[in-house]
Amino acid sequence: MDKTYNIKITSQAEEQIQEIIHYITYDLKTPDAALHLLDTLEDSFTSLTHFPLSQMDME
Repeated sequence: MDKTYNIKITSQAEEQIQEIIHYITYDLKTPDAALHLLDTLEDSFTSLTHFPLSQMDME
């Protein structure tokens, strides 16, 4: 069985994501782009629950 990890998103991060989505949707008038961004974020968070080191910058 694969181990999964929990991701904690701070309230500040949630607020910032909401502000960004609002800006893209209403100021830029591109709601499809906002939905795409949300999907991308969700996919990234899901990936991190399974592979937490996958997003690290390996210099």
